[in-house]
Amino acid sequence: MRMKQNFTLPTQLCLLFCIVLMITSCKKTTINTEIDTAIDKNSVHFLESGVNNNSPACYDCGELQSSYADTTEHETILGNSMLNPYTLPNVTQAYKNLHNNNAPNPALVATHLYVKFSPTNFNELALLEDENVDFTTYPLDNEVIFDGDYYQQPDKGEEDVPYLYAVVPINYTFLQNIPYTILEQMYIPDNDKVLENEALRISGNLGDDNTQSTSTYNPNTQQISPIIVLPPTVVQPHTDPCDPFNPYYPASCDNNPNTGGGGGGSPTPINCANYPKGKITVQNKLTNNETYRAVRNVKVVVRRGFKKEITTTDDQGNFASSKYFRNKYTILVKFKNNLARIGRIRGIRVWEQFFPIKINFGKWKNLDCGHEFQINNPTATKKIATSHWAAATAFNAVQEHREMCQQEGVGTAPQKLHILLKKGNSSNSGNTFMFNKILTTGGAVPYALTTAGIASIPIVGGPAATFAALWAIRAPDIVFGYGGETTYFFATDQYCELVYHELSHANHYAKVGNVWWINFGLDEKNNRHNGTGTYGPCCTSEANSIAVGEGWAYHFGHYLADKKWGLQCTEFPEQGDRSDFNTCLFFNNSGGFSSHHNFLEEYNPNRDLDKDPNRWLPKGLFNDMMDGGLENQNSTIIDNVSGFSNTHFFNALTNNINSMEDYKILFLQQNNNQQQTQIYELFNQYGY
Repeated sequence: MRMKQNFTLPTQLCLLFCIVLMITSCKKTTINTEIDTAIDKNSVHFLESGVNNNSPACYDCGELQSSYADTTEHETILGNSMLNPYTLPNVTQAYKNLHNNNAPNPALVATHLYVKFSPTNFNELALLEDENVDFTTYPLDNEVIFDGDYYQQPDKGEEDVPYLYAVVPINYTFLQNIPYTILEQMYIPDNDKVLENEALRISGNLGDDNTQSTSTYNPNTQQISPIIVLPPTVVQPHTDPCDPFNPYYPASCDNNPNTGGGGGGSPTPINCANYPKGKITVQNKLTNNETYRAVRNVKVVVRRGFKKEITTTDDQGNFASSKYFRNKYTILVKFKNNLARIGRIRGIRVWEQFFPIKINFGKWKNLDCGHEFQINNPTATKKIATSHWAAATAFNAVQEHREMCQQEGVGTAPQKLHILLKKGNSSNSGNTFMFNKILTTGGAVPYALTTAGIASIPIVGGPAATFAALWAIRAPDIVFGYGGETTYFFATDQYCELVYHELSHANHYAKVGNVWWINFGLDEKNNRHNGTGTYGPCCTSEANSIAVGEGWAYHFGHYLADKKWGLQCTEFPEQGDRSDFNTCLFFNNSGGFSSHHNFLEEYNPNRDLDKDPNRWLPKGLFNDMMDGGLENQNSTIIDNVSGFSNTHFFNALTNNINSMEDYKILFLQQNNNQQQTQIYELFNQYGY
């Protein structure tokens, strides 16, 4: 764990939370309604767009930019209710209008259901979130004036379990015992645009600029502009039947005649204005590299009212819709896949940490093919936009870590990790709790660890009982910070190293199991309170397991950062208090090696204790057993060991290893006592 280590919650948690929060806060914190008026264009991630009839246009990117440049959450604002264009009667009438008043034969049958789910507790809420469904907390039959970070349901309190609204396929299997109400049976055509556009027209949902202008919301003033209704425009005949701005052009116009056909393949849509296609990227901050790279395998949602499509980016960050969407559709990203869900810790409505962080990239018309949605490197900490960059970078790093573990012959972290971002924690801090995995595998955590969990993630606001009940259902496995006083640690290689470090703890957990991990957490908690430094003093019984766990994670985190980024790595401080650079040494790219490689090579276990009270952690020892004696002159180590691999190191991290002495003995046994004398000498130089 980087900085702190904490664990999950016992049955007495509610009482303890009440006591702690009574001490730290005497009243519920309300949402700060002040918004930063000066928007740093470099801290937001929307491209400016044209507004003429044929150019890509975003209707709400300015408002979203403003809200994401803030540190507080903004409420979703709804407007007037709207007619549902996809009801069976409305679509049937649309069909009649297009076919000389003849009804469809056979009659249309429902393809989708509009559903209101009414979970009664956090367990039911968590089960619903696990479904591959695009939920909203606001009803879908209202105009969305501003799609914010939360919606306050009128008949619910801030901490109450909310209703969830969704459109699901007609064959959706509802979870047992979770209450729901079917609000409407609907017929939603995927690609019959002629029928769909007529259904939208007769229900007043075409959404053309010359038909009705929507309300707008200014998050700086929190003012809503009125809706201005203009006279409807009569659709004029088009000389070109495939004019993309003709709402009645035939489906064949969207198909590339050179693809599809034989072999059962489907024609490829070429009209990207109505078949949204794009790329999700995140900005690097590396040495001589501030380019954008793909956000891989992330969930993308395309929405227009009741019509939705859920897709996923590929390894190049590309996504493509297979369904027709008329103009004014919204593009969202949600940080969730089979490996991890990345949420955000909030002071109130704490149940929202069940759900992944989302980025709303705006409501679009005429989106161009391959449009690149960019997530910029942050220029300030704690902003919502900052959490977006941290989430995207961590999301990629989870996949990178898994792939590199497989390449190195090292066990991988568990899947379906519950990862949370916390703006109250520094951007160079992380905590590998494995709370959720311990809970879901039947583990019980000692009462003593609860206080450490609370202390590392101080929640200001939100009833203690609510917070306790939520964490009893789904507590975090890992927490990363995106706060602090500096953006220094938001370099790509440094934030990735933080993620690699914590995930290296997670693959250690997967190998040793709950009992070892809980004892490890107790040792870190107790040792930290017995001395100075992040991890406490070196020469205690608790320090034994800490040296094993942290030695491995520091080694493998920096090793993978070097492996991934090489000489693109940036300079960083270490071997001291990273909140006070004056106590640190700085490591950079030199001698043809990266800063992360040089840190492992130059690590000095004999540095002045007042500058580095954690010098006793064997952060460089594993690397010394790999590298063949290439010690830098700044290191005090004489290294005569070489040739071992990360596979060898990980194999010896078994659940009966509780000290570096234990580790040394098992490591030698597993490797036929090769280089025994040299290994003893090396361990001795690190104090073991």
